[in-house]
Amino acid sequence: MAATRRLQKELGDLKNSGNKSFRNVQVYESNLLVWHKLLVPDKAPYYKVAFLVDLVFPAEYPFKPSHPRFPVGPRFITLTLTEWSGVSSHHLSRDVEACHKG
Repeated sequence: MAATRRLQKELGDLKNSGNKSFRNVQVYESNLLVWHKLLVPDKAPYYKVAFLVDLVFPAEYPFKPSHPRFPVGPRFITLTLTEWSGVSSHHLSRDVEACHKG
């Protein structure tokens, strides 16, 4: 499965990047399509807050986008991307860092 190979590489890149915005990344070998992590922004206005985030990747990743889910009590808030360019050479961790730099 192409998605699994790509996600293994991106997970390794994320762990080796030294990115402090993602902490406690948990991925189970049995299902690499779901990542659980703590998102800790380092810029105002959210730099004093931490968010639990689940990233759910489709089997067609990187050609279809992931869906971030934020647990809110027994339910989730799911974000859907309207534009996606997953075939670019950018990796997930670099894209997220760019978003934080604003």
